[in-house]
Amino acid sequence: MKRLFSLAIILWAIVAGIASCASAEVVISDNDTASILIQRGQEALDAGYYEAAIQYFEQAKTRPENDRGYECNAEYEIGRTYYKWGRYAEAEECFKALLAKYDEPDAEALPVEFKKLAEVELQNISKKTGR
Repeated sequence: MKRLFSLAIILWAIVAGIASCASAEVVISDNDTASILIQRGQEALDAGYYEAAIQYFEQAKTRPENDRGYECNAEYEIGRTYYKWGRYAEAEECFKALLAKYDEPDAEALPVEFKKLAEVELQNISKKTGR
C-alpha cells in the first residue's frame, strides 16, 4: 500500500510539473533575435503550447533587426497557431491581414512564400468551416 501511495505521489508531481510548464509565462530576452523567437515559437507550436507560441511570434515582430520578411513570417505563424488551435475565425483574420500587405505599394519587397501559404491556409479554413 505504501508503495502504491508513493507511486501516486510521484505521478502527481510529474503531472503537476508538466501542467505548470504548459501554463508558465514565456521569458524572452532583449537579446533574442526575430529568427530565434520564430524558431522558439515554432517549437512551442509543435509541442501544443499555443499561447506561448503566439507570444514568441508577437515578440519577433518587435525586434529592432526585424524586416518585412520576419514580420510576414511571424504573422503567418500566428495564423497557423490559431488554425492548429482550432480557432479558425482568428486564423482567418490573421491570414487575410497578411494577404492585405501584398496589396500595399511596397509589396514586391515581401517574400512571396508567405502569401502562397496564407492562401492555402484560407482554403483549408474554408474546407473546415464550410464557408
